[in-house]
This record gives sequence, structure tokens and C-alpha cells, in this order.
Amino acid sequence: MKQLLTAILLLSSVTFTSGQDKAVKKPEYVIIAGDKIITEATLEEYSNKGYLKAMHTGVSEARWRALRKKFGDKVGEDREFIITIELFTEKERQEQMALKAAAPPREEAPPKAASPDGVQVRLPAPDFTVTMTDGSRVQLSSLRGKVVLLNFWATWCGPCLMEFHEIPSKILQPFGDTDFVFLPVSIGEKQETVEKKMAQLAKKNIVFPAGFDTGLDIWKLYATDQSIPKNYLIDKNGIIRYVVTGYTKANLDNIKKQIELLLAE
Repeated sequence: MKQLLTAILLLSSVTFTSGQDKAVKKPEYVIIAGDKIITEATLEEYSNKGYLKAMHTGVSEARWRALRKKFGDKVGEDREFIITIELFTEKERQEQMALKAAAPPREEAPPKAASPDGVQVRLPAPDFTVTMTDGSRVQLSSLRGKVVLLNFWATWCGPCLMEFHEIPSKILQPFGDTDFVFLPVSIGEKQETVEKKMAQLAKKNIVFPAGFDTGLDIWKLYATDQSIPKNYLIDKNGIIRYVVTGYTKANLDNIKKQIELLLAE
């Protein structure tokens, strides 16, 4: 089941408000198949039996309103955390199974050399200046002497937002009084879009300024793929020391450990 969800879900010194000390409730994904809400166990059963046709994360505003009207509070307030499922009919499932049975065995392609994804570990972090939602402008090179967590995200990205729900307790609170800076930068989105999402998150006690890279200028300095969330840990000398893509509990735990190590240097 985790594999299924993972597949889909494929400041000079900053002072954070006292709201970070309040509990942040982590949201849960709502899975909808047809006209009903299903459990992860049911989704796994559909997949194992060959009924799973397609999965989609996030819905439009109109679709969210329709689902809220039908299911009420069970749907939640965040449309980014809604997963909709398409299922094969029994006839379609049988046809798919017949096609698979008749298909010749695939020949495994020879392994390809991994291509580097943008800037690499142990190289200097490319400098940039970004405007934040609080109106400040931050130049990365001005943060020398601090450990920086550069986080690329987007307001429509469910895994990014899920990660944000854990940032206050796992990152901001433990390192609030240290030489550490959290620098989230939204990619490819307008300022008002980012400001609106941050205002929504603030109501959940997720309070920190975010930058916006509307033209993808900063993103292109760092990455060549389209995968987010993507986190870069930059040491006190401006060198990239750790890079991780995607949100998982293990990823965030590893980021925390790496921050501790870099602060101790």
C-alpha cells in the first residue's frame, strides 16, 4: 500500500512565531473510488486483483466542493490530499489479464548510467536572491555561517504540503535557537498563489515565510528534473552537503540528523 501511495505522491536569520509551539495536526489522504470513500486496504485489494485502472492526486475546486457536499467533513479542507481512483469493469479487467497473459516476456534493458540531477553534493550552492511572502529579500550567500535547508515545493503538491505539516515539530522547534535557516521556495507559481496557501497553512499553526520562484530561475540552478519536494542542505561555508527528493518520514528524519551534524562542525 505504501508503494502505491508513494508512486502517486511521485533569511538572514529568521524568527519564527510562537505559533510553532502549538500542535500541528498532520492531514490524511482521502481515497475515493466512484461514489464512495474507500480504505487503503480496499485500494490494495483492488490493485492486487487487477481492478486498478488509474489514480489521481488532488482535485479541482469545483470537484472538491461537490465532494464536500456529498461526503461532508470526511473529505477535509485540503483538496491536495484527495486521491481519486478509476477502476476497470469486470469485462475490462478480463481483457487486461488476457492481454498480459498473451504478451511475450519482456527483455530487461541494460542498466543505464545514472544521470546527475542538477547541482551535486560537495559543490558550492549556486547563489540567488529570492523575495519572501513577508516582503523580505534573501540572498543565499548572505547566510554564510548558518546551516540552510533549501526546500523546493509547490502549493499543488500533496507530498510537499504533507512535509510542511511536520516541519514545525521536526525541524523548526528543535533548531529554533541555532544557526539554522529554513528557506522554502515555491517553484513556477505567482506570488499571490503562494501567499494564499501560506495564509491557509498559518491557520493550522504552520507559520514561516516562503519564497516564490515564479520563472523557475532558481530551480534551474539546482535541478534538471520535475520532482518535488526536493531538499538541499547547505553547510556554513555554502557547500551542498545533502540532497533528498520526495517526502517520507525517513527522509525528514535523515534531514534532521544531517542538520545536527552540520551544526556541530
